[in-house]
Amino acid sequence: MWPLVCLVTVFQVLLGWLAFKWGYFGDDLAARTLYPALTFAWYVGIVALVVAVVHQDPIPGISQDWLIRPVARRDLLFAKLLFVVATISGPMLVVDLLNAQGAGFTLSQALGPAAFKEIYVLLTLVVPLLALASVTENWPQVVIGAAVLMVLFALLLLAASFMLGPDRCPTCGTGLRWIQSLIQHAAVLLGAILILRLQYFQRRTAASRWLIAAGVILFACVQLPWNLAFAIQERLSAAPADAAGVALEFDAAAAQAVTAPSQTAPDVGAARAARELLSGNASAASAYLRQRAHANAPPVALELPVRVTGVPGAALLNVDRVAVRLLAADGRLLYHFANGGELAGLHIGDGAAASRQSLELPAALYRDWAEQPVRFEITYSLALLRATATYAMPATTGDLRAPELGRCQSQLKTDASEINLRCRQVGLGPPCYTVTLESPSGQHDPQSRDCTPDYRPFSALWSAPLSFFGIDVPVRDTTGLVQYPIARAELPESRLVMTTYSVRDHFTRTLVTPALQLAQWQARP
Repeated sequence: MWPLVCLVTVFQVLLGWLAFKWGYFGDDLAARTLYPALTFAWYVGIVALVVAVVHQDPIPGISQDWLIRPVARRDLLFAKLLFVVATISGPMLVVDLLNAQGAGFTLSQALGPAAFKEIYVLLTLVVPLLALASVTENWPQVVIGAAVLMVLFALLLLAASFMLGPDRCPTCGTGLRWIQSLIQHAAVLLGAILILRLQYFQRRTAASRWLIAAGVILFACVQLPWNLAFAIQERLSAAPADAAGVALEFDAAAAQAVTAPSQTAPDVGAARAARELLSGNASAASAYLRQRAHANAPPVALELPVRVTGVPGAALLNVDRVAVRLLAADGRLLYHFANGGELAGLHIGDGAAASRQSLELPAALYRDWAEQPVRFEITYSLALLRATATYAMPATTGDLRAPELGRCQSQLKTDASEINLRCRQVGLGPPCYTVTLESPSGQHDPQSRDCTPDYRPFSALWSAPLSFFGIDVPVRDTTGLVQYPIARAELPESRLVMTTYSVRDHFTRTLVTPALQLAQWQARP
């Protein structure tokens, strides 16, 4: 099997080389072009190698040489596991360490995260592949079985997403997604261990195949309830009392009919829906079907003023999820929904800017209740982040090394419209950071922020031990509508001031509005 082993190793080496050539700004065209295709080829090579080594001594059937010799079943299983560790995990660790050193990190900085990554890939990818391969005896069975499982998984995802909507996966698109993923990976690992035991020690292929089918059904349909996931995250808070003074209230004194545009869900086309479904994300596909079903009745956007108080200095709030209940005057539930991540709809104002909650109601419901008294109960799942460190680097030709950010570089875009800031970090980057452009005279442009919280207490990246993140800081409006304080001539002498934030507390708050009329709070474009 040495040719296949060499091929997979070459894929790993080339991926490391392309990641190095990619650099911070993707200037190498060959690296940008080849990296996605080679990543796919690398995964295919791993699958082929694992299946091939299992099929050297297939479990199903009646003509196995290892039964006649005989070979101890425990020795057979451990030999195959040792083989994939030596031919996949070992070379991958070496390449990842070299890749990290090429990015400017020391061996001591990279060894721990790289070793954890190889163990994670072994347990969550390679071992399940060993189990799946053990229920087949040739490649036609592998291809047909994989096709059947993929179709079953896609149909289940689409059906669950269409029937339940966002409730199909409450944690998707939020920083709590890691809890669901960890439970799924643990369940897959336990199932793989059970299948390996059934196959190698009892040769119960039929039972193993039914177990795989049941696992696919559970993987697609069973999701962790939001309240349970958030309770787990709350227990892991670094400082549980940090947000004790934070409050959210309906701002009754604010002007009615807020004019700010609401945050609406993006239109999903048929092509995108098909691509997302094939990649395992049925949410876009169900959104497409919902849009087509309600094309003649677009939802009505509302904007509710919110007053946010008690946020400590040098702190930020991140909205993980918003659960909205619309109640009639007699307490009857008229409508309820929940959105997480970017669709939560709470816009927290900076400085004198007012905060507001954007939401959408079905057109028919709005017509029936627009002039009648109703009230909202809105439950917010929030995270409080505090500033941890502040760094400064040259704006146009910067090179920064920092514990929270790893290594960062900056450059001015060719048309001088923005500054590109890119960073590499061993493991995960910061959950949130802000960037401000400052001139030598003390002027500064508006603050830019990148907050994509991932609350995982560990780093687990399949493709590489390095995370890549960054932000584009605007310095000139190409339309001429916005004038920034810092002139272009000052950019070479200016600097980027970066502040990193860490999550301190997870908490919930409930906002209850007084009786109001929906028509008074409809958003105007």
